[in-house]
Amino acid sequence: MKKVYSLFVLLSFCLAVQAQIRVSNSSLIINAVRSSAFLDAASTPQYNNSPILGKGLLFPSVDLSLFTKFSGVPVGEMDDYPTFYDGMIVYNTKVGGEVANGALTAGKTAGTLARGYWYYDNPVVSGQTRTLITGTWRPLTPSVEDSKVIINSNVENTTNLIIDGKPVYAYKGTFTMAAGSTAKIDLQLPDLVKNSADGLYRITIFQGVDANKKYYANGVYSLDVATGLAVTGSPGISSRYPDGTYEYVIEYLKKTTP
Repeated sequence: MKKVYSLFVLLSFCLAVQAQIRVSNSSLIINAVRSSAFLDAASTPQYNNSPILGKGLLFPSVDLSLFTKFSGVPVGEMDDYPTFYDGMIVYNTKVGGEVANGALTAGKTAGTLARGYWYYDNPVVSGQTRTLITGTWRPLTPSVEDSKVIINSNVENTTNLIIDGKPVYAYKGTFTMAAGSTAKIDLQLPDLVKNSADGLYRITIFQGVDANKKYYANGVYSLDVATGLAVTGSPGISSRYPDGTYEYVIEYLKKTTP
C-alpha cells in the first residue's frame, strides 16, 4: 500500500508541474518535441493573461565566499563530472572577497564578488587537463554600478579588468620630478606591490585635480619584480616632465598563490 501511495504522490506532482514545465524530446509533451530548449518553463495560457503570475524564474541564493568545493555526490561523479560545471549559474549575495577566499577547490574568482548572477567558466584549454577547479567564476551581467572602479591611494585595489582569467590590481602613489631630470622615470614601488606583483600591465602618470588633470603617460613599461623598480621611459628622450609632484596608477598582475 505504501508503494502505491508513493507512486500516486509522484504522479500527482508530475501532473501539477506539467502545466508549466515542458521537457524537450518527451513523447508526453508534443509541443516541445522539436524544441531547441531542453527545458521550457514558460507560463501556461492562463498565466499569460495575468500581469503578475508566472512571470519570473527564481534562482536559489548563495554566498560564493563560502563555496568551498564542488560536489557530485550523490547526484553525479565528483571527480569526473561530464561538463566540469562549465556554465553553472548561481545568484551570489556576497559583496567583496573571493570565492571561498580563493580556495583552489572551488575555482578562481574574476575580480571581487558583487551581488548578482555569476557563472562558472571552465572551458577546455589546449595543453591543460581540465578539472573541477580549473575554471573561473565570472559575473554574468555586471551592472553599471558594479563596473565603477574607485582607486584609493597607498592601498592595493582590485580592478574589473581580467587577463587570462586573472584579475588586474592597481596601486596609486606619488613621485616628484626635480630640476634637470630626464623623461626616464624610475618608480620604486612599495613593498605592498613589490612582494605581490608578477607582471606589469600599465602605468598612468598625471598631475592636477579633477577637470584640471594633465596626463603625461599611459602605457606599458618594464618592471623588475625582484627589486620593485618600474621604468617609465628612456634617458635618450630630450623632453621631460616639468618640475613638481605627480600621481601615478600602476596596474599589475599578482603572483599565483600556491
